[in-house]
Amino acid sequence: MASRRWGNGARVDDVDTGKKKLLRAAITCFVSKGVQATTIEDVANAANVTRRTVYRYYAGKAELISAVIDLERRRLFDLLATACSPYSHDFPRMVEEAVVCAADVLSPSRGSQDLLSSGNADELLAHMTGDAANEEWQKLFKDAYLDYRRRTPDAGALSDILDMVSRLAFSFRCMPASADDARRAVQALFGVARRRSANLHLV
Repeated sequence: MASRRWGNGARVDDVDTGKKKLLRAAITCFVSKGVQATTIEDVANAANVTRRTVYRYYAGKAELISAVIDLERRRLFDLLATACSPYSHDFPRMVEEAVVCAADVLSPSRGSQDLLSSGNADELLAHMTGDAANEEWQKLFKDAYLDYRRRTPDAGALSDILDMVSRLAFSFRCMPASADDARRAVQALFGVARRRSANLHLV
């Protein structure tokens, strides 16, 4: 494919490279100005291109937002998969590590690249925890959960557990806590489940 003009006459070798450059510019604008306040003109200026160039790669702001969300979601779940992989045969421990990792990745202390800061939270949070994110949680935990369910028949439904996990991870974003505190919160939840299961067997 022919290279495209970029900035002051520089060339971009392929569409993928052009899109990545625009996504980086969009993220910079979303963080500094907020998603709602950012315009295509802002993204074009940050990338040192014209508005027309932005529209070559993205149909408009909505498509840019969607692409940024997809990128951030993939980054989050790649990190979660790495954090959880050593505990694939220990579902409760996987949940602990997932909550700790997600809380760290989403932490406001990340600073300049905090896409969920202030005005962006309402705009992006629903997308980060929506159907696409639920599918990623399911893929991450499904096998470990099925093994856990065989050993713990009274375990709750995976969908309910994952809803709790994602909400808990985001709660630590709003009310930061240490990794040990996050682990204790998950351990307490699984402890309640184990005690409830034991009581049911005693009845």
